[in-house]
Amino acid sequence: MRVGLVRNVGLSITALAVLALGGCDDNPLNFDVKDTVGIETNPSVMVVSAGRTAELETRAVNQGGEPTFDEISAAVDASCGPATIQIIDVAELEIQPPGMFAVTGGSVLGQTCIALTSGSSSAQVDVTVVANGVEITAPVDGTMFRSGDTGQIVAQLVGLDGAVAGPYDPTLATFASSDTDVIEITDDVGNFTAGQSGSATLTVTWSGDDANGTAGLGVIRQSSVNVTVTAGVPVAAAFENDPLGAFLVGDISEFEVFLVDADGNQNTNETEITGVTVNSSNPAVATASGALVPGGSVHVIVTVEAVGGGSSTISGTVQTTNGDLPFTAEYYVPAPSITSLSASSGVFATTVTITGQSLGFPGLVTSVLVDGVLLGNFTVVSDTEITAQMPTYATASAGHTVVVDVNGISSTEAITWDQTNDCSALDFPEEPGFDGPFVDVSYPLECTGTASGPQDDWFFADVSADAALAGGGSYSVTLTPTWGPPLKDIDFYYDDCTFTVFDFAVDQPPDTYDADLAEGCSLWIMDDYAGFNNGDTTPQPYTITVAP
Repeated sequence: MRVGLVRNVGLSITALAVLALGGCDDNPLNFDVKDTVGIETNPSVMVVSAGRTAELETRAVNQGGEPTFDEISAAVDASCGPATIQIIDVAELEIQPPGMFAVTGGSVLGQTCIALTSGSSSAQVDVTVVANGVEITAPVDGTMFRSGDTGQIVAQLVGLDGAVAGPYDPTLATFASSDTDVIEITDDVGNFTAGQSGSATLTVTWSGDDANGTAGLGVIRQSSVNVTVTAGVPVAAAFENDPLGAFLVGDISEFEVFLVDADGNQNTNETEITGVTVNSSNPAVATASGALVPGGSVHVIVTVEAVGGGSSTISGTVQTTNGDLPFTAEYYVPAPSITSLSASSGVFATTVTITGQSLGFPGLVTSVLVDGVLLGNFTVVSDTEITAQMPTYATASAGHTVVVDVNGISSTEAITWDQTNDCSALDFPEEPGFDGPFVDVSYPLECTGTASGPQDDWFFADVSADAALAGGGSYSVTLTPTWGPPLKDIDFYYDDCTFTVFDFAVDQPPDTYDADLAEGCSLWIMDDYAGFNNGDTTPQPYTITVAP
């Protein structure tokens, strides 16, 4: 029977290595073919794993290399090294010639050898005993760590039966983590630190060295375990956003308070989160309450109801087994109100200060509208103050309504602005070096001019500082001639901040030029001062409009 034997792949019995031969005579007639002078083995060098069995085939040969059929004995020669093996003469496996042995690796790894004898002849087979496997003993598969915990991957060399083989030296192993954010290996002997929450596979790879006989033999053993890292003790609590946002009166909203450990992992351990208290700094604006919502883990939920316009600080503490952890965030109910303008009237493009309450809040959009149209140039100075350049209309008029809007909520106060003069090219001083004036950009803007008249060229300033454009808005510039024959020639130029191009010529009414004005650019209108038909220079009106 061949039960329990693992045949070593090596030389065939027909190609056995001759390890020891006596003196020989080239003449086959001069020696006795029955005399043993050497022993052949297959293999000549053995590598066996602890607990595993391999076959050693031998035969006694005469001077001519022919089998003599003499018996061969085998024994461990301890002088070759400390490794342990067991040798069994397996007679039932023997075929002619005899000499089949089963060699089993023991628990002591390294080098040893087998001494073979047959009569007066002897031979030696070197044997290396290697580990059958490497086994991780700590941490065990499925171990859970808390973030911040430390540990070490501890392993041992084992045989086929799981018995410890050795010696095991961790400096001869290689350690790895499948996710270094979860488990980070900190040195070359398997120490590690738990970090972010998650799962990781820990692996130890063993290739050994000359001490246990595995160096250079390609013998590699590997073992892995899976571990999980959960959040450490909670050290901080906070809302996800600050401010919480803007809400209308009557809105009821729920917000979660997140607890984290020192590594930023979210902690929802219901055994470590025991309670929550919440308050609102301004109950006239918002009321607040808190609760713990369980469900396998625990969530800290704060409920806020918007009561009136203004802002309130929503704050509280979460009670944990690691102490009370505070949290806070701003809550806003937009209800803008304006009380006055620094000037109730003035010429076009006058800058005024708008005074009021709740005019701006971090993260919310503030708009200024005049007669329902978005004002281009304004700056929110504070929650109570806005500076704004008033719009420019073609003709003087009174009662333009000013409104401030915050996050879609508009002030209801009736504050008005009166423009005291008309807007035409003649109302602007001529710019030195140019034939016409520079006009301060102010939206809405509407001015009038006359073709083939004096001071008809318009130069509009750079709009890069315009708040609406800087916020991603755009404006349309429209040039509308209102004249009839004789026709006039008006050219439209546009500066895109890199070069100036001729865009359009309004040569025949009722053509209208309409183009988008981009941030950081300027434009101008130029009259050729020449009649398009028969040199007629009769002044004819046109209108320039700039609006969203």
